Amino acid sequence: MPSLTVVVPTYRRPEDLAGLLRCLRPQIEGHATRSLIVVNDGTHDDAYAAIVRPHLTWMRYVPAPRNGGPGAARNIGAALATGDYLVFTDDDCRPPLGWLDRLDARYASDPWLDGVAGYTRPYEPNRKRLSDRLIEASRVLPGATHDEVGRLICAVTAAFSVRRCIYEKVGGFDESFRPSGEDLDLTQRTIKAGAIVEADEGWWTGHTTSDTLKSYLKRYYTYGKGSARYAFARRDWLHPDLRNYLEDEDARRTVATWARSAKTATLAEGAGPFDRLALRWFVWRVASSYAAGFMDGCDEYEDRAAPVPTEPWLRWPRLGLAADGLPRR
Repeated sequence: MPSLTVVVPTYRRPEDLAGLLRCLRPQIEGHATRSLIVVNDGTHDDAYAAIVRPHLTWMRYVPAPRNGGPGAARNIGAALATGDYLVFTDDDCRPPLGWLDRLDARYASDPWLDGVAGYTRPYEPNRKRLSDRLIEASRVLPGATHDEVGRLICAVTAAFSVRRCIYEKVGGFDESFRPSGEDLDLTQRTIKAGAIVEADEGWWTGHTTSDTLKSYLKRYYTYGKGSARYAFARRDWLHPDLRNYLEDEDARRTVATWARSAKTATLAEGAGPFDRLALRWFVWRVASSYAAGFMDGCDEYEDRAAPVPTEPWLRWPRLGLAADGLPRR
């Protein structure tokens, strides 16, 4: 049986961490091949101490001396891990009972597998407010993404597992990717190192939807900037999300596609005209926020001294290059 070490970063969310620990305790306590390491990213206080105290018999809690970002916190936890496989999730996630059982079964049945990329679903108790229902129905919660031919592009650390020796081989998370983009970067470096990572739609975790609409839009703006940072840092523009925003016409088309998808969402079925209109407005705003973050990231992170990325353009010639050798935008 493979051994698993779950690594969780936490930052200023003691109550969220309490909810996660309630979900993980019955899946880890008493299992000799499973362990949990929680790393507080520089915000340890009395509230956190009270939350973790009842759980210290079955998990390890590490207060980091300073705030280094989620990638740095995960690296601290991974350095202390002893399991064959690392399992990443976040303090605002709620893994269902049997979450680790399914992962155990995958690795036991497919010993050649180096990693599993999972998905997130709305955490059901958060369905009271309109904002919660909009976030759920928008279908923009984090999950594994693929390109047009089905290749895994990005595994999200809300639900991602990887063989520990491979994680160490690629150097873990690049801590300069902060506050976003580290998931995409780690996924690509892992795959390019030869690891076999598969997405599993049946391996999912609940994800709280308690953000305000404003904070959710800010989150997707940050995601967009992180994607741009990855593209310029690694000279890699193959990610479909990145290609969609290289030109204004493509960006508008992609935002419109996101908005049209709201018509088939659960909230839209049988809902009144106000709820349907609110859903389409919200999805349009989320897509627009991601696009704006990406374009702002291009302005912030582009490096005109870097070598021109030739291989991606051979695969996707429709994008082309501007006269100065940089991607057209």
